[in-house]
Amino acid sequence: MRRSAFIGLVLLCVAAGMSACTGDAFYRRVETLADDQWVRGEACTFEVEAVDTVTHYDVYVDLRTSDGYPWREIYLIGQVCDTAQSVLQCDTLRCELFDAQGVATGHGLSNVKENGVLWLRDFRFPAMGRYGFSVRHGMRNVELQGVSSVGIRIQLSEIQ
Repeated sequence: MRRSAFIGLVLLCVAAGMSACTGDAFYRRVETLADDQWVRGEACTFEVEAVDTVTHYDVYVDLRTSDGYPWREIYLIGQVCDTAQSVLQCDTLRCELFDAQGVATGHGLSNVKENGVLWLRDFRFPAMGRYGFSVRHGMRNVELQGVSSVGIRIQLSEIQ
């Protein structure tokens, strides 16, 4: 009886932890990169259907990296395109993956850590329709080892 209660408690904690990861996200997608490497010029692109032009959102880039990533930080180039594929906004983002002592800054239990980088604060869709959010790395190396996935998370703005 005690063993089944313990297993039930563990499963409940895992389910609660997994639901906490999604939060109040309006949109969340992740693209897994082949062989844990991100090739320069390859953008991770995400399409979002905007049905509300009044609500304010915060847009995050979610990166999953391992300790095989050789540098302390990563630079990202993010673009937002409208339904006509016109670039509405292009930004360069800096994400610190390791602190000065070499300790990973992200969240995770193993050598794989996830970092959420705030890209757009208080963002509003200018019109209803489909929007493209794309992210590529801005590092000098052609192939970045240790990057396993890139994602976009759009959630209600804290400013509301």
